[in-house]
Amino acid sequence: MGLDYSMMILIPNNKKEKIYDYIKLHGSFYRDDRSFCSLKFNIDHNVIKYIQGWDDWKIMQSFEEDYDLSCFKENEFDSCWMIPKEYDNCNGNITPEFQAEIGGFDIHDKQCKDHCLIKITAVTSDMSQFISISLSVHNWLIECCKYVEAKLGYIDMETYGSRILYYDNKSVNLLLDGDSHIEMEYNDFISMMSLFKESLNSDNKSIVAIIPSNKKMKVYDYIKSHGSYNDDKRNCGLEFDIDYNVIRYLQGWNTWEIKRKWEKDNGIKNYRDFTEGYSKISKDDSGIYGHVTPYLKAHIDGININETMLNSYTKLEFEINRWNMTRLVENSLSVHSWLIDCCKCSEVDLGYIGVSSGENRILYYNKKALNLLVSGEEALKIQLNDFMSMIITFKRALDSDYEFY
Repeated sequence: MGLDYSMMILIPNNKKEKIYDYIKLHGSFYRDDRSFCSLKFNIDHNVIKYIQGWDDWKIMQSFEEDYDLSCFKENEFDSCWMIPKEYDNCNGNITPEFQAEIGGFDIHDKQCKDHCLIKITAVTSDMSQFISISLSVHNWLIECCKYVEAKLGYIDMETYGSRILYYDNKSVNLLLDGDSHIEMEYNDFISMMSLFKESLNSDNKSIVAIIPSNKKMKVYDYIKSHGSYNDDKRNCGLEFDIDYNVIRYLQGWNTWEIKRKWEKDNGIKNYRDFTEGYSKISKDDSGIYGHVTPYLKAHIDGININETMLNSYTKLEFEINRWNMTRLVENSLSVHSWLIDCCKCSEVDLGYIGVSSGENRILYYNKKALNLLVSGEEALKIQLNDFMSMIITFKRALDSDYEFY
């Protein structure tokens, strides 16, 4: 089956007709059928790529990202503009107003108490990919939400997650990458996101465990059996299974000879024949902190431990201070597995990895392993009450969406 991504708009029941008015202004219905339409978007890089059938075409390197309309008017793209609908391998046309008219989209609506959930679904997989990445599409949704006085607007990318773009008269950009939040019960999801947001009080790149304060010593016990720490518990070394990214980290991320079939993260068994030459790697001037143990674990040193009180919880941060270790923590499945196992054994409530100030990967909550990337620097700075109000509205809309099928 193909992709069926959708633009979702939660709107008060008495404003529902404004959606169709907006589509008439910025698109058109097929033979006056309000269940099927085409939409007009401003030109951006991904609009042009989509209309051209996603084929390679000559475009200056400086336009490889999603720029606004003005960037294209001044350059040699005349042959791209007036593409007729009947042209082979063409997915839309450019209007005299210098917009791209693209279709079709299916339109459905679902009553949700005093609100109506409008679902505008792309009819092809290519179109689904297009609406997930184009800034012009995102801006179209935001402007539509403003016009119709919507409560919430987001892109539903099915099992690949959701991108919230509008809430309560404000544009936002919060990506929930993965499908963990879709399957979670409402109360569990809200509790998890509340604890997660409340714990975001620093820009540190770190491995984070949120645990009831009376159980925090269990984490130190786990570290002792899967690593080591100094007497004041302020600095530790952790032991991870060998995987591709661990070996790359120990080698300083330099290019080294490894067969292509081991280029992916396949676990310890594929590396037994490759570890002999790396077993004596230790701290040196190249910034490498770690070594391979006799029992085929990678011992990574130089990790600081910070404790913060969080109501009845303790937040334990394993702080990452070097860029190459940041890459390791972000990409290594062995590091992710270490955190999940630590959470299980130590009765941790929430475990996540802070990749940057605006990107965090939740890997564990309430006795369950997850994989949910929460991304959006400005959105994550919203006050706790406003943030949770947005999350609650989103989850209710998401759960209602299942009734479309």
